[in-house]
Amino acid sequence: MTTTQDTIADTTRPLQIWADSVKKFVGSLPISDGRVPSTMEVVDNYFDFLEHILETQRDFIKSMIPVIASVATSATTAAQDDAKKNPVAKMG
Repeated sequence: MTTTQDTIADTTRPLQIWADSVKKFVGSLPISDGRVPSTMEVVDNYFDFLEHILETQRDFIKSMIPVIASVATSATTAAQDDAKKNPVAKMG
């Protein structure tokens, strides 16, 4: 049985992966050498950055799917167990 602490750890792990990825990408950006980048360089850098963000978001969402499925399964099981323990009388 999964504990609440395990569920929280599973939920926050992808957030940490996402944050680490963004930090790594930002750290890899070139340090300005004092020159003004060309318009083409600005456009390329902008879209490279957005591409990286989208890739990171895709990976983040994919990593969340098992966590969400696990939580949904746990909630369904808990609801079914509760329904078995506390059946509601049928109104006639």
